[in-house]
Amino acid sequence: MQNSNTRDFTDNRYFSRWEVERRLLFYQGPYPKHNTPPQEAKTIDLSCSGVRIWTSEEILKGQKIRMILFFSIESYINLTGDVCWVKSNDHLYKQAGIQFYNTPENSKDIILDEAFNVDRNKVVESWFKGWMN
Repeated sequence: MQNSNTRDFTDNRYFSRWEVERRLLFYQGPYPKHNTPPQEAKTIDLSCSGVRIWTSEEILKGQKIRMILFFSIESYINLTGDVCWVKSNDHLYKQAGIQFYNTPENSKDIILDEAFNVDRNKVVESWFKGWMN
């Protein structure tokens, strides 16, 4: 099992992902009902194209969701996504992989800025992977 403080860059994703734990609120469906309370989750890893989360809330593969991803109390972005997979780790918590869609460029920039501030060397290493011998 991978240490939660390290990142394995051996996967061949187009957009690299970074291990980062942040608060994420989500609403089920692309247009949640008025006054529907959000559901709570934590990110495990994040990229410009998607996120892996931990949650105790009900979440289903194929579901469309709206999300609010917090980088701090004052800094957050709104995202929409499709749940690509769900894996139960125990009776209470599940992991889910969510692919973003219709993500504004400024939101992608905020995600990249966050990743760069978390671990600058790993971000640069992932950008230039395969360029040097």
